Amino acid sequence: MKQNNFYGREAELKRLHEIWSTQGAELIFVRGRRRIGKSELLRELTKEHSGAGGRAFRFSGRVDETDALCRERFAKAWMEFTKNLFLKKLRRDALTWDFLLRELENEATKPHISQLPLLVAFDEIQWLAKKHSGILGCIKEFWERIHKKINIKLLLSGSSNRFFAAEVDHSEGVLRGLRTKGDLWVHPFTLDEVSRYYFPKWNAEQIVFLYMMFGGVPYYLDRFDASKPFLRAINDAAFTDDSIFLDEVDAILEVESTGEGAILNVKRVLGSLGQSGKTAAGIEKVTGIASPHVHQILNRLESYGLIKELIPFGEKKRNKAGVRYHMDDFFLNTYFQILEPMSAKIRDNSRKGMPLNDLLSSDNGYYILNFTGKAFELLVTNILNAGATNTSHRKALLFSKLQLGSSSFQVGTFWTPNQTQIDIVISCNDDRQVRILEAKWKGSAVGLSEGEEFLEALESKAYPLPRDNWSKKLFLVLSGGATDACKKMARDRDISIITLDDLFA
Repeated sequence: MKQNNFYGREAELKRLHEIWSTQGAELIFVRGRRRIGKSELLRELTKEHSGAGGRAFRFSGRVDETDALCRERFAKAWMEFTKNLFLKKLRRDALTWDFLLRELENEATKPHISQLPLLVAFDEIQWLAKKHSGILGCIKEFWERIHKKINIKLLLSGSSNRFFAAEVDHSEGVLRGLRTKGDLWVHPFTLDEVSRYYFPKWNAEQIVFLYMMFGGVPYYLDRFDASKPFLRAINDAAFTDDSIFLDEVDAILEVESTGEGAILNVKRVLGSLGQSGKTAAGIEKVTGIASPHVHQILNRLESYGLIKELIPFGEKKRNKAGVRYHMDDFFLNTYFQILEPMSAKIRDNSRKGMPLNDLLSSDNGYYILNFTGKAFELLVTNILNAGATNTSHRKALLFSKLQLGSSSFQVGTFWTPNQTQIDIVISCNDDRQVRILEAKWKGSAVGLSEGEEFLEALESKAYPLPRDNWSKKLFLVLSGGATDACKKMARDRDISIITLDDLFA
């Protein structure tokens, strides 16, 4: 279990160092899910560059702080950074954001230091930009005044996609068009990184099982003690009364929702999705929330990256009413499917019993009924989608097995006329091939009889090829591997088997 120790993030640090080394002003938005490690990244960056041929200053907003107290705290931090006590003489009402940013400008343009790079990071920008604070307008005016004059690197970091959607991406956003380079996204750790940084002694099945429950979020991974037996480590972190995870859902949603009532409705919508997802009409029926409000919540959750529409391949005309919305966050999926239904038992578990054992349905592996199958499908889809949008994310052996190293492709699903779902469909224009994946989480290696059942099911799920000259390739993704006899049978049918090891780099 790692605590208070920076690790990983080599690509992100490299990008920030490159920005630091350029001449002139740069403004970058640092974005990513809450708990993903943005603040740790900025702390590491400012630590490395403080006094190293330049200066670095980081200031973070707080959710429970008034704007007046925030400005006062900023003034104190800036005085400590510059060793200039001028601001101490001023009354609080004089410490406006415009005044404070002009002080930053004055300091940066002093003749003896103006050529040195200055890095200023505003962290948790959504909490700094409280209603009527005016800080965003002041930042915009500050940037327009100084970006051609001083060698400054301005980083605006936050966990709220809602904030960035409104203030950066929207056509009327205050900060729209200010950035000089593309956003820096801080992503979850990959399976390989989780193994390397946290649990080098755990096997692939254990790491994937934990990942399917909590994802690659550093703040969550820090809760698990790798020195304990595997199931004990999960139980003690997530299924006892001192667990952080039952209250964590509100911590995530408060970043994207305003007001207790709004969070309650969002939780009702998320809780209604289940493992297989639901249409908007299905959500309305389960929750009783009116249609316009359901659509509003769904649109927001999708833009925040918490849910996703499954792409319904094979339809000539997309039927919006039939679109299914699925959870796209590992922790939230685990919370609503497992933790929330067990919340009373977890909160009562002060003696650290093993309620996790009540969930496991296999003596030979880590299998949770009505959970791990769909969670495994979500994991494989997540890995593929990351590679589809960014070639640098195609490090897992999975991509070479699928021969997707240099191809552009789209990931989706398909429902046959009798509503049988094909787990994962990959459509690749470059080689005019459709790859169909059936993901199966099993507690042990698949034998001959069970393999026959899986392979026949995979072959029977007919998918209409986009064009006559396209081809189709079938893949069975297994958590427990396959016996030699099962592997031979798959080869005879030209079906490739992918194992857990292929999900790692």
